[in-house]
Amino acid sequence: MNKKFYCLFIVLMFILFGCSKDQSFDSFFQSKMNEMEGKGKYSLIQKKENENNALAVFTTEDSKKIYIAYMEKIDRKWEWRKTRGTEWKTPQKWSVMDTAPYIYSGAISDPSISKVLVGNDKAEIIEVKGNNRFWYFTGKTMDEKITTIKVDGSEEILNEFEFS
Repeated sequence: MNKKFYCLFIVLMFILFGCSKDQSFDSFFQSKMNEMEGKGKYSLIQKKENENNALAVFTTEDSKKIYIAYMEKIDRKWEWRKTRGTEWKTPQKWSVMDTAPYIYSGAISDPSISKVLVGNDKAEIIEVKGNNRFWYFTGKTMDEKITTIKVDGSEEILNEFEFS
């Protein structure tokens, strides 16, 4: 009797573990993009995935806007938390999301900009298309100074921002 019970227990455990598989970020992101398909197609430019959170950078089909989205994994399922988008040729220089984690981001269409600093830390810059690039940085505070460094070494502090 104990052998039968033990074998049944093991079989049930395999079934339960198979059913409780974590949701993959890729399948979650693709399903969300499919839901928004009526608003136009999107192209994933970059993703950064950790065990409990992820960032995705994507553009619209016409590439006029670029977005950064933050997602968290809660109870083995991904949840879309916040998104920020911008256009390439906007007077808006950068923005920061108003809840932690504080995600700073901005579009770059000036080819002379070589670096973006958030406080003293270097932001990540992504090549997108042509002279269009996008930068982002995940910080612990939302009151950092944003500085661009040009290829000639000159610096410019960017003052224009908006909370999202």
